[in-house]
Amino acid sequence: MSGVQSALIGADPRGRTPAVLQNFFASAWSLASQTTTVAQHKSYGILASLSGAMTANTLKTALTVTGSGALNFFGLTCVDTTSRTMRIKITLDGVVVSDATSAAIVTTDLGGYPIGAMFNATSNPIAVFDEIGFVSSCLIEIASSVTETDKFNVFMRYRTN
Repeated sequence: MSGVQSALIGADPRGRTPAVLQNFFASAWSLASQTTTVAQHKSYGILASLSGAMTANTLKTALTVTGSGALNFFGLTCVDTTSRTMRIKITLDGVVVSDATSAAIVTTDLGGYPIGAMFNATSNPIAVFDEIGFVSSCLIEIASSVTETDKFNVFMRYRTN
């Protein structure tokens, strides 16, 4: 993910329809090119947790919100060097706006950021936040290509209205 959502979509969460977001996410999500740590994410107030038990190629809910609000940040990174793919599916207001699977990942602390971005600038990491609005609901689901427990770091920041 190149962290360009803010520049492309703008800052008004009410001005974008799910169809507009579908077109954007279809081409923008990709693996990060730098590793980033849990501590770096937390230093920006980003919630961090482990993925819990996952069954290979089966979606698991990472975030569900009923009501209106906005997503500011979402990402996954791997906790070890086991080869696996990651899938992130984002549904806003009942419309799937993104459903993408990464290439195989074999690097600790490497992953993907469909919403926002985290750049590892050696001693000064930089977080970029977006404002992806939803009116009635938000659902983010994740999957691994491997049956495993706690092998993804899950990072998120969102608000409700």
